[in-house]
Amino acid sequence: ITASSKTSSLLDYDLIIQSLNVGFIDPVESLIFLLSCAFIGIFFFLLESHIPTSKGKAWVVMLMSSFVLSTVGVLYVINAQLFNLWTSDYIYSDDFPSRIIMIYFAASNVMDLVLGIIYYPSFLDPFSTVAHHIFYILFISTLLSFGYS
Repeated sequence: ITASSKTSSLLDYDLIIQSLNVGFIDPVESLIFLLSCAFIGIFFFLLESHIPTSKGKAWVVMLMSSFVLSTVGVLYVINAQLFNLWTSDYIYSDDFPSRIIMIYFAASNVMDLVLGIIYYPSFLDPFSTVAHHIFYILFISTLLSFGYS
């Protein structure tokens, strides 16, 4: 074993670059991300004037995200149960609707941080909010870049 072959086996540069790429670099997926951010922003701005406290405003994006993601999750479980799809191929597949939901989840994390800085900064705890959201954004990007949705 030469030094160069040992280095290439220890450092798989393609794998490293792939893991650092943003998961939704496709133009369609980038558009879905921007539309998701716009949807979340519009929903927030429609409700924002009706919510008097910063604490209440801090819950808007999270509640909307939870509702959308829980509804879709339940639909996936019902679909899997009705059509007997509890296989690793179904669970670990990378279909377009699943990618859209993952992108929506990333957008909700981004928008919660952006809106939080503007409207409810006192509720952006460095660890439980900021670090948590950044971790999820990076985790989602990594999953999408490797084709897991």
